[in-house]
Amino acid sequence: MRTFAHEAGHAMTRMIGYFANQTDRIQCALTSEHDAIDFGAERVDGWGVGSYQFGEVLMRKRPTDPREPVKLLDVVRDLRTGCMLAHVRAATVGARSLDNTHPFRHHQWLFAHAGTLPRFAEARRALRDEIPEHLARGIRGDTDSEVLFYLFLAAVYRTGHLDDPDLDRAGIMAALGEAADVVDRVCGPDGGLNLLVTNGRTLVALRRGAPMSWTRRNGLRDCPVCRKAPEIAGREPRRVDHESLRYVLIAGDALSTASGWHEVPASPRGTFLAVDRALEAQVTAR
Repeated sequence: MRTFAHEAGHAMTRMIGYFANQTDRIQCALTSEHDAIDFGAERVDGWGVGSYQFGEVLMRKRPTDPREPVKLLDVVRDLRTGCMLAHVRAATVGARSLDNTHPFRHHQWLFAHAGTLPRFAEARRALRDEIPEHLARGIRGDTDSEVLFYLFLAAVYRTGHLDDPDLDRAGIMAALGEAADVVDRVCGPDGGLNLLVTNGRTLVALRRGAPMSWTRRNGLRDCPVCRKAPEIAGREPRRVDHESLRYVLIAGDALSTASGWHEVPASPRGTFLAVDRALEAQVTAR
């Protein structure tokens, strides 16, 4: 089993978004993309995976000793899902704990963030004041990331669509933009805002800071997971193709130069990458 730790030639990835049209091929997709994503880090303070299965949200989160390796394929081995967020934490704000481990969840929403908000210790109270009290009570940890999530939820709540499973990507992007504006006003405009958010039907990424990469695949040739052993010794394994599999994979804080991967362009106020159930990817500067 490959350990997802730093290796020469690989882009370090702490945050992954996955959106697909089939629920039983996540191992196939992630294994085939191993040259593009290097999930983990030399220092790991926790890992988490959030996914959707039969309409339910599944969470697997664990704070870890920094020396413990992260094996993404072990974590997702038995998942059957078409939508997943995965995150490895290097703690900058908040202790190593379950409540501070990404992704964060509220009802059907999942959220992961890479970066640190400037002046958060002084700005925390002012940021929380922007969140309706009934929502703010859901904040359980100490991180700037979770407060950022709830700023987004507050923006969605004000539209009346917080529990709307069909809120489209335009509505999600608008709410993320509103949350980013609050952060800039309260903390200053220099905060790292690379993040992923999904309700299981739409996945939206925002890049403002570290690099971000993505790919969209139509079909998977010669699946490394499903190759058939030869019936006769000495012959090549029989290849297995998944021609109908389609997926979008996002490396939320890494620049991958692997074939078929693209950089989400940098822009001063941030750039959105939004994916809907049709698996159409839309890149939009704020």
